[in-house]
Amino acid sequence: MTEHNKFKPELIEMIAVFPGPIFDKERSYNQDRWQAQGLIEPDDEAVQRLHQRNVAAVAEKEGAEKAAGIYKDLLAKDRVYIKDGNLKSHLAGFAGRLSITASSKSRPVVVDGQKNAITEEDGLIYSGAIIRISLLPWYTNGKYGRRVGATLRGVQFVRDGEPLVAGGGAANMDDFDIIEDDVERFSVA
Repeated sequence: MTEHNKFKPELIEMIAVFPGPIFDKERSYNQDRWQAQGLIEPDDEAVQRLHQRNVAAVAEKEGAEKAAGIYKDLLAKDRVYIKDGNLKSHLAGFAGRLSITASSKSRPVVVDGQKNAITEEDGLIYSGAIIRISLLPWYTNGKYGRRVGATLRGVQFVRDGEPLVAGGGAANMDDFDIIEDDVERFSVA
């Protein structure tokens, strides 16, 4: 196995999904952490790197001889931040891909391709945008059992992608017609 620096973050390029919690922890699943979630192809070389890092995180606490077996068991039990997208195939873009989720109690750095800080209002990060996240994998065997998670350190917009949901954004004035006073009103009979 390749030697890994446990303090060096992994940079993973993926398709953004549910980007709200990147900017606002109140929109996160547990409302006390910022979160980034994305989709990646199962054969992407970054996936293999992440699996190696995850096994190394397990080995640090459980020993190298048991680490691979424990990690395989955690994957089977869905106790790893890398998930099978087919389990959520009803959601746009998930089928045939892997889902990666990283979170943090600290606000992540969020930047564009030139490393300028961006906000949600800039509209660069949306479901379907290509982003790069900086994450640190970790392993725990605590009161809730064993699992491998990932700490979110930052998010970078890479490029536009194909939006995963229809619509998006607020309406503008051109979306509406002027309503004349003499127009029949719709009524429910």
